[in-house]
This record gives sequence, C-alpha cells and structure tokens, in this order.
Amino acid sequence: MKNLLLLMSLFMISISSMKAQTYYVSTTGDDGNPGSIDQPWETIQYAMDVATPGSTVNIMGGTYNERVYLNVSGNAGNMITFQNYNNESVVVDGDGWNDPALCEIYDQQYVRIKGIHFTNNAQLDAMGIFIEGQCRNIEIIECTISEIHFSANPNAPVNENTNAQPLIVYGSDPNFAITDLLVLDCEIYNARTGYSEGLAVNGNVDGFEISGNTVHDITNIGIDAIGHEGTCSDPALDQARNGYIDWNTVYNCQSDYASAAGIYIDGARDIYIENNEIYNNQWGIEVGCENLDKTASGIVVRNNFVYGNSSGGIQLGGYDYPDGSGKVTDCMIVNNTLFGNATTNYYDGELTLTYSENCSIVNNIFYANNPEVQLISLEDVVAIPPGLMLDYNLWFHPDGADNSYIYWSGADYESFGDFIAGTGFEANAQFIDPTLKSVDVNDPDLHIMEDSPARDAANSTFLSDAGSKDFDDENRVNGSLDKGADEYYYSSGVFANKTRLSVEVYPNPATDFISIEIPDYSFNGQNVVLILDLTGKVVQQQSYTDREHIYVGDLEKGVYLIRFAESENSYSGKLIIE
Repeated sequence: MKNLLLLMSLFMISISSMKAQTYYVSTTGDDGNPGSIDQPWETIQYAMDVATPGSTVNIMGGTYNERVYLNVSGNAGNMITFQNYNNESVVVDGDGWNDPALCEIYDQQYVRIKGIHFTNNAQLDAMGIFIEGQCRNIEIIECTISEIHFSANPNAPVNENTNAQPLIVYGSDPNFAITDLLVLDCEIYNARTGYSEGLAVNGNVDGFEISGNTVHDITNIGIDAIGHEGTCSDPALDQARNGYIDWNTVYNCQSDYASAAGIYIDGARDIYIENNEIYNNQWGIEVGCENLDKTASGIVVRNNFVYGNSSGGIQLGGYDYPDGSGKVTDCMIVNNTLFGNATTNYYDGELTLTYSENCSIVNNIFYANNPEVQLISLEDVVAIPPGLMLDYNLWFHPDGADNSYIYWSGADYESFGDFIAGTGFEANAQFIDPTLKSVDVNDPDLHIMEDSPARDAANSTFLSDAGSKDFDDENRVNGSLDKGADEYYYSSGVFANKTRLSVEVYPNPATDFISIEIPDYSFNGQNVVLILDLTGKVVQQQSYTDREHIYVGDLEKGVYLIRFAESENSYSGKLIIE
C-alpha cells in the first residue's frame, strides 16, 4: 500500500512538473538540445512537435526561415503557449518555401500562439495562419501577419480563382465545430488577397471572438464571417455563428475588381459587430448573403464609428434576391455613427438597402456630405423589405433637409420630408446637425459635443439592443440613451472621452491570482475593478488602490473583460483564465 501511495505521489509530481514545463527556442540553438534557456532548440517546428500540455515555449528574437505545422495539443486547464520571449521580435519568414501556409493548425486543441510575426508567402492560395478540422480553444494573440499574396507579381491579373488568405479558419468537419476561437490584438496588413479576405471564419465555426485587431491595406475585404460556401458538408452547419467582431480597426481595404467592405457578413448568423472603427475602405460594414436560397440572420451592428468609405457606409440585404442571391433576416443596426461615406460613389450614401426581412435600423447618426446630397439608397428590390423598421435616427447633410436625396426602389425623393410623407419611414427621425467634435474629412472626431441634439434623444425601447458599453467602453447610458455610437460624458479637460489609464494586469493568461498596477496616478475615493463574462455579466467585483492582488481561481476557464473606472477615467481589457 505504501509503495502504491509512493508511486501515486511520484506520478502526481511528474504530472505537475509536466504542466509547468518551460522550453526555449533560439536561432542559435540545436534541436538535439533539451530546450532549456541555456540549451535551446533551434526550430519552432521541433517545439510544435514535442511541446507537452501545460507547457510554454519561449521563442527568442530572430528570423526563422521555416513553415510550421502544429502537431501537439493541450487540454482543459493545460494550454500550450508558443510565444515570443521577453517581447522580442520573432519573425517566421516563408521566403523560399512552397508550403501553402506559414502556420497550419489542423485537429488541435488548447493552443495559444502569441507575439509572432508571420510574413512572406507569395503563391496561389497562399496562407498566413490556417486553422481547420477538429479544433477548439485556439488563441492567436498579438501576432502580425503581412505580405501574403496570391502572386509575387504585383501586377498579376485577378479572377475568382486567384486567392490568398492571411488568416483563415475553415470549419470543414460536420461532426465537430471549431469553437472557442480567439483572435486578439493582431495586425494583418499588406496583402494582395485576390477575391479572398484578410481575416475570415468560414463554415462550421460556432463560438469565436475577433477582437482588438488592426486590419489594413488589403486588396479586398478586411474581416469576413461566411456561410453557405460548401466548406462544411452538412448544409445545416455550414455557417460561421455565435461570434463577436469587436474593438477592431479596419482601414484601406480597397479593391480594383470587387466591392470590398471593412467588415463583411456573407451568410453567417448570430454575430455582434460592435465598437469597431472602420474607415477608408470601399464599404464600411456590409451584411449580405451571396448564395441563392440561403440566409444571413441575427446580425447586430452597434456602437461602431464608420467614416470616409468610398462606396458607402453600411449596406444591408441580399443584393439580388431571389434570383441571384440569398436574403438577410432579423438583423439590427443600432447606435452607430456614420460620417462622410460615399466619397466617390455618390449615389449610395450613408445607408444602402437591398432585400431584407424583419430588420431594424434605429438610433443611429448618419452625417452625409457627398456632393449629390445622397442619404439613403434602397436598390431595386422585388418588394419593399417586409418588417423593416427605419426610424428614430438622426440625419444630416450641410445642404439641408429640403435638398437631400433618397432613392427608394424606383422612386426618387428630393427632400427628406418628401421621403417621410411618401414612405412612412423615419416618422420620428431628426434632421439636424449632431454637432460632432470634428467634421474635418481628413481627421474626423465622431464624438458628440455637450450641446448635441443626439444627447438623451434615442428611443429607449432599444436600450438592451444597444449593449452595455459605447464606442469608448463607457456605460451606454448616462442620463438617457444618446443616439449614435458615443454616449456623452462630461470631460474636465484633463481627460478626454477616449483617454485610457495605463494599467498593467499580469500574469495574463492567469490561473490563480492577477496583479494590477496603475502607475503615475493618484486615486480619490473607492475604486472598483470589475470582471465580466463576454455577455457583459459581472462575475467578480473588488475595490482596490494603485496596486492590488486579486484572486481569480474561482473563475471558469475562458476569456473575460476586466474593467476599472474612477471618475472620468477608465480602463478596459481582456483577461484570460486558464
């Protein structure tokens, strides 16, 4: 019996040691080494072949000329982390390799890749990071992906078969949805993608968050959630769904051969698009469904800043329903601020509609400044969208309501009043200058001023639809609900609306305790840290001063929001519990 207990104790010690194992990789190492800091491995690929559940692989700075395939998995409570060591610059350079992906993750689980730059892959169907198969709990954090091109020739002709994908997630398995996917604080840029996108989730992907990323200078769509493309063999599961696309910045996604949106929904369902800044693309946000007899549904677009996009601001609907496309149903566009879109395509304006059913567009600010004075365009459709609620928005064009133009499925309205009288829509709208902080087209600031008519003017019936936080991560209601993405808060002049405190939260990811430090700041009164789940529910609350240790060991493993607020000052960030 004593021998049995001894063996069990040794086994538990061995398991504990395995979980805590730390390995190292260096360009000057050797894969025959033990992987210690003094004797590191040489290649990331070797680490991705042998790393154990619960281990951390620290990759030292340098350029690694290799393509990598992830061949190991962690398990619940024992993530494997591959990360840049001590914030050093780690580059995976695919120059000279012919494999389609710089990093392939297939049928793996509980893995985090953090702080690595994947670059240089120019070939037909090139990929940066490729995730497919029976994957769950895959996290891509603080990575950079660049120079992913369908051809090394920048002048190569483009057709529907010329594609490259910097970060692509394919849910292809009908028996296993990709779930608990996190793409956080990454940068994706300088990619000639042909007819593909900078970052996409496609097919049987159920449960994802694309958050805090910067996607720019893509020759087509920036971020895309896709359904009904045949990626998954079960049509009932062939939709990306139950996701968040939030807190991203998307710009300079422009195409000479297609219509490129900053954020695009094509046939996906049940997704929140919120708190994003989207500018200088062709379209800002588009919610559509390209495939015949299919549907995109349950999309909520809220608390976004959308400005300076050349074709238009927001587009909603099936573009050629029923003969050439699917349709869009049960979606909501609420509390967004749009400014100065349709910069070259003057005939679509801030809002473009095609065929939809049971959709609501409420409590938004639409500030148009195009020379055709175009506000809204409803393209020629088989029927005026049934169940459409278009009301309680604030509209403005410097040329005035009497000179504003709206195209409404064959009917031309040459004033905003004529449109209301002729259609019955926007009966409770405002047409007035919302007094934004800056309407300089080269440097706009879409926050509302203290005297804005958008303040306390929204229809509070839609309060729950507007979410708990505005564009600046401030409480969505201050007094009564404001229109647009920004809820007005008084600023003393010391802190502007978007000022954020410098807050250090570590370790992150965490298991038992986190430490919080807020340097160079004097506290007044009681200050509170909130930890919320991704639905916005507060799961833990604690008061603290400028340095505090907080126990988080009772939280379920997953991704949380951590918030601090004191007077006009605030901080918000992601917290990962392992």
